[in-house]
Order: sequence, then C-alpha cells, then structure tokens
Amino acid sequence: MNPKHFLTTIVFLIFCVNCTAQNKTDTITIVKNGFETEYLQDNKKLSLDRLLAITQENSSSYAFVKKAHNLHIASVALETVGGIFIGFSLGYVVGRTIMGNIVNLKVLLPALGVGSVFVVSGVLSQSSSNKNLQYGVWAYNHSLNQKNNLYFDLGFSPTGMALRLNF
Repeated sequence: MNPKHFLTTIVFLIFCVNCTAQNKTDTITIVKNGFETEYLQDNKKLSLDRLLAITQENSSSYAFVKKAHNLHIASVALETVGGIFIGFSLGYVVGRTIMGNIVNLKVLLPALGVGSVFVVSGVLSQSSSNKNLQYGVWAYNHSLNQKNNLYFDLGFSPTGMALRLNF
C-alpha cells in the first residue's frame, strides 16, 4: 500500500470517529416521568441549584430560575408545616380512638383546616415553581440558538479531538 494512501486512510478514519465526538450544544432538556420532571444536560440530571448556576449568564432565564428556586423553598416549608398540622390532628384522633376515649372534633377542626390551607398553598406554589423553571429553561435554550450563528472550532471532546461546526 502506498504511504500516501495509508496516511489518508488513517486521517479519514480519525476524522470519521471524531465526527461522532462533537460536543452538543448545551441545551437543557425537560423530561417528564409521571409526577416528576427532570432537567437534563448532556444526559446528566440537573439539580435546582445547578440550574441556577448554569443560567447565570443569561439574565432572563436566571430571573425565572431564581424565582422558581425561591418558590420551591417556600412550597417545601408550607407543605411541611401543613403536614405537621394534619398529621398531628389525625394522629390525635386515631390515638384517642384506639385508647377508647371520646374525641372532641371541634378542637381539631381548626388544626385540620390550617394544615389543609398550608398544604394547598404549598402545592400551588410548587406548581408555579415548575412553570417558572420551564420558562427559564426555554429562555436559556432560546438564547443558545440565538448566539450560535456560525461557529467553527477544533478542540477536544470527551472522546477525543473534534472538529465542530455550528450554524
């Protein structure tokens, strides 16, 4: 075999292998699994704090994700307090009933009502948090599409050297 042909074949094979090693754009994908929503970037699950760090470079998406982060913290607090009120009330009723004592429900109804209000407001806050996260991810992905008009790069990827062309 001619050395030029051999060298050309090797370069061609390296180029073909590294074409699959190109870096993807750093878009964030939303995957819904039943009641859970996952946010993935390069097939890695992102936490809410990581999403907040990633979107810092884009002010509009950062504002949505920051609002979602704050609403998530508030919803967890509200749902926890509501669960304590409801759990205490139901536990008290069950414990008194098992012991054979008569339960005065008039005493427990305010605690059940307050707990229910906290839980419902926590669920609504969590729903608003999820919606803001989706808006933030959309804004982040949209800004990536706007930024990459034409980009040519020769660099390294996780599987080797890569030639990257974005348009």
